[in-house]
Amino acid sequence: MDQSLVNSFGEEMLSWVQMHGWESFRKAEADLLISLSLHTGLIVSTGGGVVISPDNRRTLTNGFFAIWLQAS
Repeated sequence: MDQSLVNSFGEEMLSWVQMHGWESFRKAEADLLISLSLHTGLIVSTGGGVVISPDNRRTLTNGFFAIWLQAS
């Protein structure tokens, strides 16, 4: 998802966040997640911050077979 967002922004994530703020980034991230949830058969790699939002967690639970990988 991060790479897709970078492609849509036309600039690196850090530059986008510096210019538009985290709230704008998280909104774009949530919109992309909802869009992807409408498709079947996708493997989606999210950024770690996607689970910060309760709405995103609901989208992940309802729209995907979600696997959370955690490493030490």
